[in-house]
Amino acid sequence: MSAQIETAQASLSRFSSWMQTGTEIDESLAAGKYDVSKPGTENRDEIGVMALAVDRFKEQLQEKERLEEASQVAVNNGRIRHALGSANTNLIVTDEVGNAIFINHSMKALLEHVAEHLPKLPHSKGLLDHERLNLAMLRSQAI
Repeated sequence: MSAQIETAQASLSRFSSWMQTGTEIDESLAAGKYDVSKPGTENRDEIGVMALAVDRFKEQLQEKERLEEASQVAVNNGRIRHALGSANTNLIVTDEVGNAIFINHSMKALLEHVAEHLPKLPHSKGLLDHERLNLAMLRSQAI
């Protein structure tokens, strides 16, 4: 009987220690610190099951935080796009290699006007084909 009591005490001590460490880790997770891990995930007992559950919870919290950040970025981008699109100034936004990624309504109207009148201009005969193509591409990319 004393061997069973000693085994039970050892298990209780191990569980108590795990719970104390786990509480500290849970507080870290609640504070948004995801670089912690609950010990015991390799165990094949109840402690291992609970430790794995906490790890899955941590992963879900990280994913939720990532999605919230991405959502906020999308909202901010939408606000910026709307503000730029409604500007009265001719505006083109390009990527790092110079491709137009945004053209506001004012610039689109200017490009359409230029493209419409360009063939009528006497000096436009010297315009290179790739320049005409670039104008056509800019028109097609406008919002």
